Amino acid sequence: MFLIRRNQVNKDGKCAIIIKITVDSEYERLNSTLSIEPDLWDAAASKAIGRSSKIAECNKRIEDMRHVLKEHYYDLLNRHGYVTAEMVKNAFTGVTAKEESLVTLYLQHLEDTKKLIGISKRKTALPLVALSLIIRHNLIIQFFGLHSLLVWKIICNFASFPKVK
Repeated sequence: MFLIRRNQVNKDGKCAIIIKITVDSEYERLNSTLSIEPDLWDAAASKAIGRSSKIAECNKRIEDMRHVLKEHYYDLLNRHGYVTAEMVKNAFTGVTAKEESLVTLYLQHLEDTKKLIGISKRKTALPLVALSLIIRHNLIIQFFGLHSLLVWKIICNFASFPKVK
């Protein structure tokens, strides 16, 4: 949704157009860098009123931003399975979250599996999880030609697993 700050009029008599991103009643605001005269703004339609070239350009930029915001929303939904207003704002402004590599995720899975031994996992599960990690990592190295020192960390962790009786 696009809004104007009617209470903050600049020296040219224009108000800043702000973007209010709302997802599940949670919202974030950010500045659109656009401004317009308050009497030329249609709050219900969230766009400028008029036919001048400046109004048409303003409305086109608003529609472009709306389109990009929707793309970010659906992209985040497809990648993460959920979306927050902050995630959409960060994607729109170029702030990226820390991306986790496959190896990092597997190491976390390995740690989680260690914690579950004796509760819902048997001791035999841990070496199998580590072995699948090493095999997948080696496939990635062969396919993409990537090399990582993390594989040594994984092998060292694998060597320190409890012996299965």
